[in-house]
Amino acid sequence: MAIDRYRAVVKRIVISRRTAIYAVLCVWVLSFIVSSPQIYEYSLYLDHEANNETYISCGSEGIVEHFETIYAAIVVCIAYIIPFGLVIGCYAGLGVYVHRHASKIRAQMNTFSTTASGSNAPSQRNQTLSPRMIKMIKMLIALTITFLIMWTPYFVIFAINEITGLDDTAYYVEWPHVASRTMNLLSSVTNPILYLAFSEIFQDIVRNWFRCFKKVEAQVTFGQTSQSRSFNTNKVAPADSTISNVLNVHSLENIE
Repeated sequence: MAIDRYRAVVKRIVISRRTAIYAVLCVWVLSFIVSSPQIYEYSLYLDHEANNETYISCGSEGIVEHFETIYAAIVVCIAYIIPFGLVIGCYAGLGVYVHRHASKIRAQMNTFSTTASGSNAPSQRNQTLSPRMIKMIKMLIALTITFLIMWTPYFVIFAINEITGLDDTAYYVEWPHVASRTMNLLSSVTNPILYLAFSEIFQDIVRNWFRCFKKVEAQVTFGQTSQSRSFNTNKVAPADSTISNVLNVHSLENIE
């Protein structure tokens, strides 16, 4: 996504549907290739405890020496260091581009105001960053820091476990593993939260969605109320006819 934003804003290149499909397929193929060595690495084995109890565990047992260390280094580089470098590079380039573009606009506005008023002193408003630019820079910084916070513990623990041989099912209930996997899962929902906090367009979309939901709920409630009223009217109608019949009988008796 960082590369897409950089290409769309700086290079003015809009990604096509076919290119997006190819990119997704490449990501899936690369993920499968990177994860495939775990088929060789992990296997079931019998874990004999000191109290003469035997457990079936899943881990790296009887594999080639230094395989885990090499594999951990490759995974950390491909899945963490390179993506993090791309995120920093793209967002830094995007921020620099926006800042330069805004500086050119401010310079043109200063030139125009100087020509119009005959004064050489630029206004203080044009010397400061616009609120929209500040908000965008904050969002880019927040996205980078969130990526760093969410993924660093996972890959640090992954590398330590691979190197020390603690990547076993017997240790997966300990709190470092649980915390790292939890942060890894939470990373998938952080981007929408950040967009909601910093993007006015995303906020408008969410507001419109809630308004549509309220309208649908109001229509459903109104329909249920109308149905209940019609049901009550139909239910009362026979009683009214019965009362009128009784009154007619009494009137006939009085006439007789």
